[in-house]
Amino acid sequence: ADTNGFEADLVRTMWLYRDWVIDALNKDMPFDQFTLEQLAGDLIPHATPEQMIATGFMRNSAIAPDISQHRFEMLVDRVNTLGTTWLGLTLSCSQCHDHKFDPVSQREFYQLYAIFNSTVDECEGVIYKGKQISARSPLNDLSGEAMVMADRREPLVTHMKIRGAFDADGEVVEAGVLNSICPPREPVKNRISLACWLIDEDNPLTARVTINRIWESVFGTGIVRTSEDFGMRGERPSHPELLDWLAIEFRRCNWSMKAMVRLIVTSATYRQTSRVPEESYLRDPENRLLGRGARFRVDAEMVRDIALTASGLLSKKMGGPSVFPEQPAG
Repeated sequence: ADTNGFEADLVRTMWLYRDWVIDALNKDMPFDQFTLEQLAGDLIPHATPEQMIATGFMRNSAIAPDISQHRFEMLVDRVNTLGTTWLGLTLSCSQCHDHKFDPVSQREFYQLYAIFNSTVDECEGVIYKGKQISARSPLNDLSGEAMVMADRREPLVTHMKIRGAFDADGEVVEAGVLNSICPPREPVKNRISLACWLIDEDNPLTARVTINRIWESVFGTGIVRTSEDFGMRGERPSHPELLDWLAIEFRRCNWSMKAMVRLIVTSATYRQTSRVPEESYLRDPENRLLGRGARFRVDAEMVRDIALTASGLLSKKMGGPSVFPEQPAG
């Protein structure tokens, strides 16, 4: 997002991070490296400016108007985003109490919170004053200020929050991860060890959650329809063995996202026609058995691009700051 959100909604610079993502996807950066650099690029020994820019992912939080709880809400957002993006879990339920359905305790939520509690995140009013660096876009010669992550010299003490209230400290907790999902090989103390835990071959979720999203982008619906909830309240996979095989193949292909897209779109399943007898629709109206080609509505952004392409007005330039159309006064 190019603005802070909430009623102030001040402009901020995020286009360098966006350019980094485009460049990484175009170069088919392995997803394990894609994960490591976004979570902990600044902690990699001799980190490059590009690796620093990658950490803008975790800096891209909304800025709460109540300054007294701003940092707390921002760190909670990072924990929830981590859970949704890599684990396909609704960790937000554990902010106030042990998860009602999934094996995630409130203590584990704040152990993850403790990992991010070591970062430099300051603010003045609704102005974000975390670390920034001057950097150049990987897509062009444009330069700008990039919001990046950085750790404090001394980590802050982390308390569990009673009923999730930012001003109600409970017992002190140390950094950690979700042992019920995948016990770590070594204690997880910082963001780089957190990233290593996520991409560990014993972690059952990261590869499955990611390949399910790739499948969803191609077919319109994931093998697990609830792509952001692999927990007990989520929907079971329509083809569990296929999901397992794709997750293993994803790792075998060195976490190549392009290789997996190529594998899917060249499959007999994807190349089926969507024109089938009426009995096929009646037998499986939602096509969960993948007996015909998928038909689904394109996203709003694609509708816009289709219209611009058809009219010859689509700009193929990549990178740089966002365009803010003129707004009427008031």
